Amino acid sequence: MNNEQKQVEHTPGPWFAQDPEDATSGDLIKPIPGHVVAQCDPVPEMKANARLIAAAPDMLEALYTVRAVLSTTAYGAEVSSICHATKILSDVITQATGEDT
Repeated sequence: MNNEQKQVEHTPGPWFAQDPEDATSGDLIKPIPGHVVAQCDPVPEMKANARLIAAAPDMLEALYTVRAVLSTTAYGAEVSSICHATKILSDVITQATGEDT
């Protein structure tokens, strides 16, 4: 983790989408343990919205990592570094969408 990542002011991740105890409420997004950071309205796309919001801290970390990898490998990039960056991006896309990339 670099200094730039430590300066963020959001609730630290990972966050998880949790079914509400009340069936009329939407999914809760929160770290475990921790307080609710968001709640999705109970609409047809609620589960997808909750997954995307819950993935936000990991997406931010992935973006920082990939940017660092790419900035250090801009010229004559090592294949292993690019493969590592691609894997990080694929993992966070899967987390956000629920689908394998």
